[in-house]
Amino acid sequence: RKAVRAKWKPMSDATIQLLTDLLQASVSLVLAGKPSSRYEASEQLNDVQKRLAARLPELLVPTTKSRRPAYPKLADAVKYLEEMLQSANREVSTLQQELEEQERLLKEEQAHIANYEKNMAAADAKNRKEHKAKLHKLLQAHGSDAHPQAVDASQEAQYAGASSAAAAAAA
Repeated sequence: RKAVRAKWKPMSDATIQLLTDLLQASVSLVLAGKPSSRYEASEQLNDVQKRLAARLPELLVPTTKSRRPAYPKLADAVKYLEEMLQSANREVSTLQQELEEQERLLKEEQAHIANYEKNMAAADAKNRKEHKAKLHKLLQAHGSDAHPQAVDASQEAQYAGASSAAAAAAA
């Protein structure tokens, strides 16, 4: 009891007035629902209301500490968060611009690669055509699409075979 009396305090006048008004409204609501024997019920309810109203100023209740929000601290926190958000938004914007630039460069490189592959295919076709024009008429009729080095090796083998046959015939 000592701890309760030390920490608990009487209700404020505003709270007492609020509870008194609530009790009066309750009595009116109860009486509105009971048409018979209103007189006896109203006497008893009014008696209970008077006794409670008399005891309310003496009634001890736990004290509540007024917890006001620390507005300056909240304002500082909001300001800090807004700065962080602005910084993050700037970083996102920078990264988006960098991404767009990299995508543009990638498209350019892909276009260069496609152009290079097209030019290489045209050059290969031109080289084959020129090589075929340089071949001996017999090899041209044969339709050899062999690589120039492979054709040179086959020609050397043919000449070597013809030379050795000519040498054998001469001997």
